[in-house]
Amino acid sequence: MTTQIEMEFDELVQLYVKRDSNMKLDTKNTIQKFIDKLGYNKLNINDFLLDEYKKTDIREKSYYEWLSDFTLTDKYNDYKKNINNYQNRYLYLTSLLNIDNIEDFYKVCTLEELLYVGY
Repeated sequence: MTTQIEMEFDELVQLYVKRDSNMKLDTKNTIQKFIDKLGYNKLNINDFLLDEYKKTDIREKSYYEWLSDFTLTDKYNDYKKNINNYQNRYLYLTSLLNIDNIEDFYKVCTLEELLYVGY
């Protein structure tokens, strides 16, 4: 039995495919714009750690002292997990840049990603 969410997802994919076809959009360019709009890029954990460090009273400790303490926290482990998931998603989506069928790309996106990018 198909759920309402699955039906909405399939319908949204078909709307995207039809729009792209009507507009004669280039598949590779469309995928790249989609990835860019979602904000996926090659960021790594160091970028996020530096931002986190800047939120503290930076006169209190050097970055390396702060980092040594921070890596022992649950917040660091959460960051690391989230960044790894983010990087994996970026790598997966960019691996699809050379596919010929845009529908295949849209089908591997999440409903949240499709809705965020918007129709």
